[in-house]
Formats: sequence, structure tokens, C-alpha cells
Amino acid sequence: MMKCARLRKVPSLKVDISYVVPPTDEQLFKIKEFIKDKCHADELDVSLKEDKNLLGGFVIRAGHEEYDWSMRGRLQQIENKMKENVAAVSSMDDIITILKTEIDESAFDKSKEKSVMLHGSATELLTSRVSTMQCTVRL
Repeated sequence: MMKCARLRKVPSLKVDISYVVPPTDEQLFKIKEFIKDKCHADELDVSLKEDKNLLGGFVIRAGHEEYDWSMRGRLQQIENKMKENVAAVSSMDDIITILKTEIDESAFDKSKEKSVMLHGSATELLTSRVSTMQCTVRL
């Protein structure tokens, strides 16, 4: 695969998009415009692949670049943030504050019915990870 060019134009670039729910035409258009701009590509060879393990959102691979806008990726970021702040966490309230901040900052659309179904899955995953961390942190 070709790496996204920083300064020179790329005639054609292979792009893989993984998803749980296929992107709408509008989302696909915006993704393509984003990649063309970021990678300075004239044309894109886009392939779409379903991946239920993402829990929601998209993962986009263009050349050697990866853009993870998936629910799974976001949960991993939250988990990493909590691990980084483990020394500062002194109570369950601190954990809840970190979770609320991270969730509020996420770009997930909670207005769609499918997002509501995913929210349950995400909540269960977060709860299990918080429980695991509680054992590690010994709150």
C-alpha cells in the first residue's frame, strides 16, 4: 500500500473502510473528501468491509494511515485514559467523571435507533472494563 503523500499528489490510493452499518452515501462522500484532502489523492480505490467487532462507527485505512472512528476504538481510548490516570483515581466518582468526560467528547450520534442499541453494548463493555480496573486499582 502507498503511504499518504504529504506534499505531492498521489494519482490513486487504495482505501479500506471497515464498518458495522454501511456508510450512507453522504458519509461515504465525506470520507472520500477527507482522505483525498489528507492524502493528496486524485482518485481512491475504495473497498468496504463489514466488521461487527467495531461495535459502531468506521475504521479507515488509506496507505499506511489509519483513522479509527469506531466505538471499539473509542472504548480503547477511554480504557487507556483511565489507565494513565490510575494514580489520580481515588474513588468511584473519579472513574465516573473520567467516563462522562470521555463519552461527552465522543463523536457518536446517539440520536439514531441503532446507536441506542449499541449504547447498551458499549455500557456493558465499559462496566466490565471498569470492574476489571477496580480490581487492579483496588478502590
